[in-house]
Amino acid sequence: MLTLPKSKTACRNLVLLFLLLSLLDHTSSEQSNQDGSFDHVNDTHWNAGFMTDGNRYHSDYFDFTYSLPDDFVDETEQFKSRIRALSAGHGRDWPVLLHAVKRPNESADSVSEITVTVDPLGRYTGGITEKDFMHRTAQSMAYAGDDVLQEGKQVEVSGWTFFRADYKINHPNSGYLTVMVTFRKDCALLFQVGAHSKKEVDSITRLMPRKLITK
Repeated sequence: MLTLPKSKTACRNLVLLFLLLSLLDHTSSEQSNQDGSFDHVNDTHWNAGFMTDGNRYHSDYFDFTYSLPDDFVDETEQFKSRIRALSAGHGRDWPVLLHAVKRPNESADSVSEITVTVDPLGRYTGGITEKDFMHRTAQSMAYAGDDVLQEGKQVEVSGWTFFRADYKINHPNSGYLTVMVTFRKDCALLFQVGAHSKKEVDSITRLMPRKLITK
């Protein structure tokens, strides 16, 4: 299940990309900034965004608008608070722009989730391409025991070029994850869709051309 975590272990599926990339800072130091790869994650220009009508997120810095699919609810602030608590002592705050969940009812666990996050490219001292970024992530996923179903397929969405990867999450909770990555300005912008079934993940991902407005 990909539910909002109650422990560090269950949190893995929800902040997978950043926990794995943080691990890569130690295992691939030749490509990382040893002086603190996430020193600037609190920069306000990345976080300059807002929700309107309860279901439409706009990023001022990246200049895009994303409308949540039907039945999704914005829980960005709750998600950020949980991550801050879990990462206390690490001296960093994960750059999460949006986190939304879909639940059968208000008291139920989430059955699918959408998370939009940022990874600062400045932390890769030798530079990195989209394909290299996806390959390093896939290696980390495989190392963690998950299945890489697809790595780095190039797709066009709303005028932007994305690289898509699909994963089957095996533990501690089972499910599926699709990651859509695009390099914008000085960052990697990641749209992550997680759900119990591959069919549900694909259904949500197929909505992106209608839900994402770019300039």
